[in-house]
Amino acid sequence: MRNPLLTIAVDRSGDHLVVRAAGEIDMGTAPDLAAALSDAVTAAPAPATIVADFTAVGFLGSAGLSVLVTAHHRGQRAGVRLAVVCPRDGLARRAFEISGLDHLLTVADTLDQALQPQDTP
Repeated sequence: MRNPLLTIAVDRSGDHLVVRAAGEIDMGTAPDLAAALSDAVTAAPAPATIVADFTAVGFLGSAGLSVLVTAHHRGQRAGVRLAVVCPRDGLARRAFEISGLDHLLTVADTLDQALQPQDTP
């Protein structure tokens, strides 16, 4: 998907899907991210992982965080795990920490870390 403020591309990594976002995720661009993640949840075979790669995201607003929470819950119902790649020193990572969503979502530094199997409580 192409938007002047946000570019989204979806790639396959084995059974997993990687939704790569570059640019700004705000209330104007969040619907594009929501559509891409919704399509990924539908397309991913359980127990796959969908990774939202935010390595190139410069801004992540509350609308984008809301989209991720919704995708996380949809994924859980479908048996698909959602993980997010976000550099530790990036502005987007700060949004996860401030909101506390880094405790709900798997937020990793790299794609390899995001694809590691998670222990279920």
